[in-house]
Amino acid sequence: MVLNELNKGIAHSRRHNLTHENLLGQLPLQTQDELMDYWTDIQELLHHFLSSYPITNAVLCNKVERLKGAMIQIYQKLQDMKESAPPEIRHDMSRLVKPMTQAMDAASSHDLEQQQSSSEAKN
Repeated sequence: MVLNELNKGIAHSRRHNLTHENLLGQLPLQTQDELMDYWTDIQELLHHFLSSYPITNAVLCNKVERLKGAMIQIYQKLQDMKESAPPEIRHDMSRLVKPMTQAMDAASSHDLEQQQSSSEAKN
């Protein structure tokens, strides 16, 4: 259910950003390609991440940790892209990157909630 909501939100944001003032079209082609690749990577990572719950064994725990590491790397790359963008397009970059980082933040929040639920169940 969480994955479906995230995918709906990502798809909506993606459509909105692709059409709203054609933000993506204002960026250099290489940047457009990178952003689209990150969209795809994030959706795939989120799918695997959220389908790993509930974590019932060490294999799933290791999988989730690897996926979190991959999301952290993409998160940092997105931040670097925003910071290195020319000032005239930095705001547009932020608007395009925001839904991606929000989706990863939501997954992180889900992970924390699951950890807390698991800790409470053990006590």
